Amino acid sequence: MSPIYDRDYMRSREERGPLGWLNPNGSMVKALILANVAVFLLDALSNHALTDLLLLHPWYISHLQLWRLFSYQFAHGGFMHLLFNMYGLWLFGQGVEQLLGQRRFLQLYLFSGVVGALIWLLANWWGGGMAVIVQDNGAMGRYLYKSISHLDAVLSEHPEYRLVSVYGGCVGASGALFGVMAAAAMAFPNSVISLLFPPISLKMKTFIWVYAVLEVVMALDKNSNVAHLAHLGGMLGAFIYMRRLRRGQQFSVLEWLKSFFGKFGKRSRRHGPDMDFPKYDGGPTSEEVDRVLEKMSRDGFESLTEAERRTLDEASKRLRRQ
Repeated sequence: MSPIYDRDYMRSREERGPLGWLNPNGSMVKALILANVAVFLLDALSNHALTDLLLLHPWYISHLQLWRLFSYQFAHGGFMHLLFNMYGLWLFGQGVEQLLGQRRFLQLYLFSGVVGALIWLLANWWGGGMAVIVQDNGAMGRYLYKSISHLDAVLSEHPEYRLVSVYGGCVGASGALFGVMAAAAMAFPNSVISLLFPPISLKMKTFIWVYAVLEVVMALDKNSNVAHLAHLGGMLGAFIYMRRLRRGQQFSVLEWLKSFFGKFGKRSRRHGPDMDFPKYDGGPTSEEVDRVLEKMSRDGFESLTEAERRTLDEASKRLRRQ
């Protein structure tokens, strides 16, 4: 995928340090961080009752509590969990927001989290776990179940039982964060990031591939309590979103689902105009943009002529208007 860069932050890239493409004024990133922190504090004040309303679990989704596909992204299992996710969002999210704009960045963030949730649910749908159940007399106890259908059968056979909560759910913004990281790698593949542990520098495209391989390996560990599949799903969500955006298509979850499932049946005609940077009103074509980006990647931003810089500027503005 060829990235569409914003002229202003590319021009000042060298002045901003090793992560020069970051924009320090990303308001949607700030809003998401504040929302996550607020939910964390409210959850602590409610003795974690809020988490029970937000967490993702197959049983809740089977009972059509679909808001949890989004809400789990704002709940966290502890302070360090929140801290690392918000630091990653601040580090990688600002440059992506600068490129996409606030509305599209929010779409990317939430969509990545939802795809991460779906991948995690697919892997955990038929598993067992433990539930907290209270009886009419007030007695509370833990109940081991083999599957969500088994849990449903128990609750149906014992109307005096009421489900309080289930163990083994998924919480956290990690799926959305990994989506933002993948989007940053697709948009800024040659930007360099310096790691603390180990103390090395990597290009973003290398960094994200290394991270993806590590997540696959760690996902094979059945004893891990980290939702690695949600992380990988978040990357997949970002890949889908950014590829569709690069083709110039307005992103819609409904339209994406139609096109996805349509591949298994009769291929339907695509609706709407082709917006892959067509040449209208003197605007740049995708070939012109790709040529300029290739030159910039090879020789640097300062090598571009004024006309080539205007081409990037017009392409970036058009991407924001879609």
